[in-house]
Amino acid sequence: MHGKKSFLALSTAFAALFVGCEWTGTSESDSWSSAYDAMNFSGTYRAVTTATQIGSEKEEEITDTSFASVSGEKGGTFSAGAKVLSGSTGFSNVVPGSFQASSSGGYVWNDNGEGKLIFTDPNSGASGGDDKTEFVNVKNETVGTVSSKNQKFALTGNTITPGSVKVQAGSYVLSDDGATHLTMDNGSNSASGKVDYSAGTITLTFSGAFPNGTAVNVSYQWEKRKDQSTQSEDLSGSGTILYSSGAWSLQIKPAMTSSQSITISYSYYLENSKKTSTYTTITSGNDVSALTVSQNGQNLTITLNNGIVMTGKFTNVQQTGKVNQDTNAGYNTYNAQFQVQTPDSKMVGSLNYDLSNGYRMMNGTWTWGKNSYDVQAVGPAWLNSADASTLSPGVLTK
Repeated sequence: MHGKKSFLALSTAFAALFVGCEWTGTSESDSWSSAYDAMNFSGTYRAVTTATQIGSEKEEEITDTSFASVSGEKGGTFSAGAKVLSGSTGFSNVVPGSFQASSSGGYVWNDNGEGKLIFTDPNSGASGGDDKTEFVNVKNETVGTVSSKNQKFALTGNTITPGSVKVQAGSYVLSDDGATHLTMDNGSNSASGKVDYSAGTITLTFSGAFPNGTAVNVSYQWEKRKDQSTQSEDLSGSGTILYSSGAWSLQIKPAMTSSQSITISYSYYLENSKKTSTYTTITSGNDVSALTVSQNGQNLTITLNNGIVMTGKFTNVQQTGKVNQDTNAGYNTYNAQFQVQTPDSKMVGSLNYDLSNGYRMMNGTWTWGKNSYDVQAVGPAWLNSADASTLSPGVLTK
């Protein structure tokens, strides 16, 4: 890790170790040697590692998912003139994707698995309000006579089917290419044209002599809405289903023209079963840039700046003598192994304390959920020293 590399510069602060006394703890009742009273790691520590962004993680736990099915349950009556009908399933905890509501008139609302109900009309095949059309096959008509080199003609039908138009004016025969252009069938460039499919018009253009007074005959295909003469508004519908409670709502537009009974079918998770999702939000390591250590004898509490508080104790402590290579003076250092934790978070590592200068450092591993982070941090005396300028603030590293 980059952070570990930055710590190498600090190693010169420590000379060779000479093992002194040692304490190893095995339970909360272990005694604490007075030899370690001078060892105090309490204070705020700053992370000095360099980390990359760590995203959130979701853990999903699904227990027993046994379910039963219900068919033909009465859902009430969708009254004539109404646009909305609401109700509730006889059993809650509905299985996503299983709900269906049907009307006596043939309308159907199907659950899409995300709480939305999709409307269909099996009688006509209409779905979600889509227009259904029928094609009136080739219509032949005379639309006028040629009187100029550039002339527009109106057809009696509109919504023209692209590619279906054929025009004849005397010896001139032109066809629609499906992209609004009329071109000469015999390959000559003496005439051309355009089709406006939605407006139902054609325009003819003659480049040379034109057949003045010649009748213009047009054949084409055009579209007619099936409901054009009976309904002024497209038929559409929608709805919702709340799986936990079973509450549902049906909508239709325009309003129901006659009263229709509603039946529903669905599946539901059995009463003694449950389906739950457990979400563990893993905060980015970039949010943990500092931690606080509180020591009371062998007992230890570590609080991260993201709010997590872990408690535990020292598991092994070594008191060692050191020799200052410049003055040959002896002094003590402590190397304390520790473990602190919560039900879903644990940190294991070591705290090092140099009595000659008050420098404290932490090295270890923090495990949270499925993520693990390197822990490298320096304590109060270091933060106030000139040596701190060699360190770059960082975050815990995954």
